[in-house]
Amino acid sequence: MSLRDDYQHVTPPDSFIILTVVNFTDTPEYRKYKISSDELPEFLREMKTPQHAEQIVSIEQGGTGC
Repeated sequence: MSLRDDYQHVTPPDSFIILTVVNFTDTPEYRKYKISSDELPEFLREMKTPQHAEQIVSIEQGGTGC
């Protein structure tokens, strides 16, 4: 069985806390975002674009409400 076959469908939390870093400067700049579950797919697509200087460091469950 591959990992692609070993998953469960789950209900996402209301929001996610995302920590990013801009490390193309002399001093790395860290940024923190609170993103709703509905906005997360678009946020991740934007982060993958070549013109984005930020890299995702961590994604955690946010809590209720955004």
